Formats: sequence, structure tokens, C-alpha cells
Amino acid sequence: MATQQSFVDYVAEQSRLEKRLSFKKMFGEYAVYLDGKVVAFACDNSLFIKPSAQTAHLTAELPQRPPYPGAKDYPVADQLLDEPDELRSLLLATERAMPAPKLKAVAKGKARSEAHSEAKAKTKAASKALPKTKAASKVGAAAKVTTKTKAAAKVGAASKKTSASKAATMRKSGAPAAAAARARSKTIPKANAALKANAAPKAEPASRPKAAARKRAVK
Repeated sequence: MATQQSFVDYVAEQSRLEKRLSFKKMFGEYAVYLDGKVVAFACDNSLFIKPSAQTAHLTAELPQRPPYPGAKDYPVADQLLDEPDELRSLLLATERAMPAPKLKAVAKGKARSEAHSEAKAKTKAASKALPKTKAASKVGAAAKVTTKTKAAAKVGAASKKTSASKAATMRKSGAPAAAAARARSKTIPKANAALKANAAPKAEPASRPKAAARKRAVK
């Protein structure tokens, strides 16, 4: 039969040790601690005191039996539950007789608990930071796209300005060139005609031979 909570509360009340006495539940039964040392077990609604040579004289008249199957005999202090002073003295004497808890085990348990708490805190912080990181990544990506778009727009605008400038320059330079070409087209025929006129031999008048012949006939 598992030990009832009311029995544990009664042991705590009768011992008058207040917060110095604590209980740890295990397998339906309880280990009884005094100042961090195990001094007794509460099993089947009975109080089993840890035996020691230093407390043998205090437990000599108490009945003994194992608190659980396979355990050695423990003094049973049920009859002292109605004698608070004797119960308190026995528990204090047992605490003095018990060795101090192993510091390594205590430190290891404490370190494990702290590490677990720290890991839990880090996991919680990471889970909170993850949405912010994702949001920041999205903002960064959007900013990059916006920057590239603005740069492309600037390049496009600059290209349009350059093309317009070239076109304007060509239009300005093309007007005089066209006028010069038209002037040359008009001048070239006149020049060609002048060259032809200068190149052709001058024909002598036909009347000069006849006049010379008449002169010779008169003589």
C-alpha cells in the first residue's frame, strides 16, 4: 500500500522541524530528508529510521522490519509519532550520524539543471528571434531588388539621354552638311560645263579664205 500524503504531513507536524524536514516521493513512497540528509523512509504509512551505530541505543526498543522487499531491517518509529520530543531527538541524532551528501553529485545535478534551463532559454530566445530574422531577410532582399531596380532605371534614363543627345547632335550637324551637299550639286554641273568650253578648239571664221582668194585674183 502506498503511503498517503496525510501520513507524511503528520510526521512533519509531529517532528516540529518545520522547513528543515522535507520529503521526496519515489515509487509511491517517500524519502525523509533533514538538512539535506536522508534520515528515514515513509513506506506503507510507517516511518522507518535509517539505522546507525550512533543511534542504536535510541532505537533498541523499536520493532524492526524491511521498508520494502529485499531491504535490510530498519527501526520502525511509529510509536514515537505520539511522542514529538523523542521523535525529534531521534531524527536529529540520525542526521548527525549520516554522512554529508556527495558534493559532486549535488554539483552535477545542479549543473545539469542549470544547463537544461539555459538550453531551454536559448531555444526559446532562438524561436522568438527566428521570425525577426526571416522578416529582416525579406526586407534585405526587397531592399536589394529595389536598389537594382533603381540602378537599372538610372542606367536606362542615362542611355535615353545619351541617345537623344546624339540624335540632336546629328540633326544639328546634318543641316549644314545637307546644305553644302545641295550647293555642291548645283556647282558641279557649272564647273563641268566651263571645263568643256575651255577644252574645245576655236574654229576660224569661214569667210577669211574667200576674202584672201579675192585679193589674189585682183592682183
